[in-house]
Amino acid sequence: MEISFFDVEMNRLKNQWPNAYSPERIKIFFNALRDVSNYDFREAVTHCLATCRSAPLLGELTEAIHVARTNYIQQKRAEEASMSGIFSGIPETGWADKEFKDKCMQLLNDKLDKKITIEEFYQGCDLLDQAALLYKKTKQNPFKKPPEKRKDPYKDDDATV
Repeated sequence: MEISFFDVEMNRLKNQWPNAYSPERIKIFFNALRDVSNYDFREAVTHCLATCRSAPLLGELTEAIHVARTNYIQQKRAEEASMSGIFSGIPETGWADKEFKDKCMQLLNDKLDKKITIEEFYQGCDLLDQAALLYKKTKQNPFKKPPEKRKDPYKDDDATV
């Protein structure tokens, strides 16, 4: 964790409990929590501000960090589970090849993980749409089979001959 970020978050706690944190205690906190990510520490401070009646000590902050990490992991698992269901229920009928589906999922995951911007996501979608059109032109669509011709002529049961 960056020390400037740590100071900002500790100031949030000091604003709530002005007399609780001496400079020596803050040094102890930083040395104990220096390997915690900025995100986890911010979430832990927010959790403590919301739930603690008195100034949280190192034990409460550590527990709040554990809660923040657990919540983050559960959120990521839920996102992954919802994303994995996009193509899982579709049978392999040839509507798209495996590489195309993998590229779609990679693009979507990159957007969700904020590795790409929204503009890059839209550009990727446009490229995938163009690739899908080319694929569609070169491959027969298994869903559009020509109708079978009837061998015997249609006769109306109610009509009299």
